[in-house]
Amino acid sequence: MKKIILTIFILISFIEINAQNFGIQILAGSDIYKINSMEKGFNLFDLTKANIKREEFSNPISAELNLVYDKINWNLTLSLDAAYTNYDVIYTRNVPQLFDPFYIKTSKYKIDFARAAASLNYIKNISLTSRLMLFVGGGPTFFITAPVVSDKFIINTLKDKFSELDLSDDIKLRYSFGAIVQSGIKFKVFNPIDLLVTAKYFVTSKGEYEEPYSFAAIHAGFGITF
Repeated sequence: MKKIILTIFILISFIEINAQNFGIQILAGSDIYKINSMEKGFNLFDLTKANIKREEFSNPISAELNLVYDKINWNLTLSLDAAYTNYDVIYTRNVPQLFDPFYIKTSKYKIDFARAAASLNYIKNISLTSRLMLFVGGGPTFFITAPVVSDKFIINTLKDKFSELDLSDDIKLRYSFGAIVQSGIKFKVFNPIDLLVTAKYFVTSKGEYEEPYSFAAIHAGFGITF
């Protein structure tokens, strides 16, 4: 009986020790990039004239959720990142009418832009003091990105010159693989709470419609170790 109790005690202690290696981190900040404004005339299918005017947007709000398996000198982190903003597009084109072959139709859109990334990172921890730690690392990343509306997007999306842009159907998300490198600082406020600041750099293959494919993100937040 004593051996059984001792074995159970050791197992419980082992589970408790290992449970303390897991944590969760929640951070927020912004991506660092700019999509330039655009005002451009172009031709649709049968040389019908069209024009797009797109608003500039930059540094969308972003956030991350990290699930961490933490050891003294290193950790493995599953990171989920996402960013969001919106921008205005004005699209004009010649839509011939029965009594007005030169009628110009104007359409205004509020376009949502979002991107998301899931990455598995190996992180190296470097202790600076008993409470302050530097960390660096990186890993493979899977990206989901919305396209940026442009003249090329409109030409490729419309079925004919009379079609309307239906952005709920026309905007197709792009999927790609890439990588991330990151560094940051972690400060132990008290056990089990940490404060964190992190800088990330993402890279993936270049897309078709100006979506960002090489960019940084800066976040700050907190972590809890269980």
